[in-house]
Amino acid sequence: MKAAGKISEEIGRPLSREGRKKVGPWVHYAFGTSVGAIFGLAAEVQPDSVRGINPVLVGAACGVAVFLAAHEVAVPALKLSSNPLKEPIPDQIAEFVSHLVYGIGTALTYDGIKKLKR
Repeated sequence: MKAAGKISEEIGRPLSREGRKKVGPWVHYAFGTSVGAIFGLAAEVQPDSVRGINPVLVGAACGVAVFLAAHEVAVPALKLSSNPLKEPIPDQIAEFVSHLVYGIGTALTYDGIKKLKR
């Protein structure tokens, strides 16, 4: 919601709270889709030896990287969330696991699409 609000203000079309609630998830989906596209592009330029690594491991690494870079660093630095060190540990664990699942899902989807193309 905060990202949607900031973006809408930057383009000169501020949203109401209800508007931010509706648009907020779409900002998150757009970010996740963009990161997935970057993952696919990065995977395409890797040497065959790297592409042969188990996609679950690659996806787990991707999920951890997104969790650390986006959730723990960038989003708080942009003041779109609170300091992660002040968040309850169960909430942080849930965020970590959801990013891990996202990364593994992204890698398995990429791997499945590559296998369909063969």
